[in-house]
Amino acid sequence: MITAHGSERSAVEAMKAGVLDFLTKPVPLAKLRLLLDRAAGATQRDSELAYHRRREADGAALEALPADLQAIVDAACRATNEDMLAEFTAQNQIALTTLIEKHNVQLRPFPDDVLRALKKASAEVLAEIAERDPFSRRVYESFSSFRDRVSAWHEVSERAFYAARSLDP
Repeated sequence: MITAHGSERSAVEAMKAGVLDFLTKPVPLAKLRLLLDRAAGATQRDSELAYHRRREADGAALEALPADLQAIVDAACRATNEDMLAEFTAQNQIALTTLIEKHNVQLRPFPDDVLRALKKASAEVLAEIAERDPFSRRVYESFSSFRDRVSAWHEVSERAFYAARSLDP
């Protein structure tokens, strides 16, 4: 979270609500890069690597199961993922409402030049992480390939859906 009007109290409340870090403007680009690296390590990389390592380790055990039990495990994993996504979505909205209504946070989009700089910095951080070991590289390449394949679909599905939902009646 980046704000122009930060206080210790609002920082503590924001962190309790799930904000990864609380920064007051202006934020040096070098500090943003450092925080992006930390965020990538704390979230995407760790969860992706843990998932794929478990999958590799458990792959033999899963393959040893009969096909019907493999299907049950697959269905349970999918249901758990959907539940987790729904829970995070619900909790994110609760945290957002708290920030806006209780702490008078004003949401504003980042300027395009800031988003471009963040995109460039995050791409550099992820590329550095991918170079550290072959497994991280495979995860990064898999993620990048998937992202590139689905972006066109999201333009006509999810973005179009949200744009349509925001139209005045």
